Amino acid sequence: MTTDTKAKALGKEAQDEVFETVRTGQAAVVDAFTAWIDAVRAFTPTLGASDYVAALPNIEELVSNAYDIAEKSLATQREFVEKLVAAATNGVPKH
Repeated sequence: MTTDTKAKALGKEAQDEVFETVRTGQAAVVDAFTAWIDAVRAFTPTLGASDYVAALPNIEELVSNAYDIAEKSLATQREFVEKLVAAATNGVPKH
């Protein structure tokens, strides 16, 4: 196995571990949120579902907007890093 292949394999393993940790964290957040919602519902039985829903902002729109912002932020960060790499490797021979 070449050094380049080993480095790529290690990078892939690290990415897999990071994403598994993220998934585990996300699952914990969903579980905690669900428990919180259940607790809130237990204390607000007199509030009708329609009243509660009407008081909330449009959740689909909020989620969509949040992902739009994240997408733009990630694209901006990628462009920034690509420019940094280009500046750092300017004139360096490629293998």
